[in-house]
Amino acid sequence: MMLPLLFFSMSIWTLSAPPLEGTFQIEAGSKLYLVGTTNVNTFTCNCQDQFSRDAFTFQWLDAQQQTARFTNTALKIKANSFDCGGSGINRDMQKTLKADAFPHIRIRMEEILRSGKIAIGENWTQFKARTTVTIAGVDKRVELQVKARKLKNSSFHFTAATDLNLTDFKLEMPRPLMGMIKVNDKITIHLDLIVISGAAM
Repeated sequence: MMLPLLFFSMSIWTLSAPPLEGTFQIEAGSKLYLVGTTNVNTFTCNCQDQFSRDAFTFQWLDAQQQTARFTNTALKIKANSFDCGGSGINRDMQKTLKADAFPHIRIRMEEILRSGKIAIGENWTQFKARTTVTIAGVDKRVELQVKARKLKNSSFHFTAATDLNLTDFKLEMPRPLMGMIKVNDKITIHLDLIVISGAAM
């Protein structure tokens, strides 16, 4: 009788136990950049803004720590902070992003889903991150394919890239040189983050 009773008691504790909470902080040196194409070349716009050093909160929703939900977690960058390699293309990008009317781009973290813990060393673990990207006041749900590895102690390295169609955000592409250069609608947003976590990941 004791073994079934013990198993039942442990099951009840697991179901009633509060979710494991944790915090994380984005470290200096983390990067975000955009890669786009035109009918003549490829261009890269590097974000010169720094991510907030605030501590963000998340909760593991299951005992296996496969699903985590985030609370008030948004990566916020200035829309006029992209350096695309020249003053003209910088102005065009700011105009495209409507930086004067909507000064910030936000990537709101909502949930991650993974099948195992992040390994230390050179081996990468892959998982999905559900986010909402806000550009020029327009929200779009975006699922990121994230690669992660543990650097040391509670330090982690995350990378992700995803394609966005700027017309989905009701943005118009610039047409430099009186329309002779056509900027394609699709851009790729890249994230390269160093993160310090206050809980097991």
